[in-house]
Amino acid sequence: MIPAGFIPFFTASAGAAGALIGLLYIAISIAPERTVGKAAAPEREAVVANAYTALTNVFFITLVALIPAPSLGSVLLLVGALSFVATLRLARNLFMGRWRGAGRLSPTQVVRRLVLVVASLIIYGAQVWLGAQIQWAHIPVSGAFGVASVQIVGVYGLALLRMWSLMGARKDSLFAWLSVLNDLDDNG
Repeated sequence: MIPAGFIPFFTASAGAAGALIGLLYIAISIAPERTVGKAAAPEREAVVANAYTALTNVFFITLVALIPAPSLGSVLLLVGALSFVATLRLARNLFMGRWRGAGRLSPTQVVRRLVLVVASLIIYGAQVWLGAQIQWAHIPVSGAFGVASVQIVGVYGLALLRMWSLMGARKDSLFAWLSVLNDLDDNG
């Protein structure tokens, strides 16, 4: 059961995630052929998928955490594992999809793809680990919600960075340079 002090955070988080998912749907619907259609570049599709995975991850964790019966550990395990698998699938599509369409990847392109994938795998792997620790009572419930809250903020950060790059963020920062969407500019 969720400690009373965390109810406002999880309530606000569920609402914010739902709103951000809605905004992502609007952004996609403006030009679906460019972002998720059959002709969409694998880089753009990967960024959309990564943002969507992150937002649905926090949405379901925070929403289910508000239900009195379920264990936070089992929710983190399940949603974290699904997000981890979705990221592995994204990696396969990002690397293999690119190789099908064009020649070899440059070292910069490989680094950008690895940053996208590895950052997500670390976040979701940590989520699965936290869920396992909570599930098997290695972390007290009060501490578990605190750690989960910080981890959820990290997932929001990941999602917002991806959404920002989808909007055409300036490319003069390190985060923007690391975006796989720069590979589209490199290749025309």
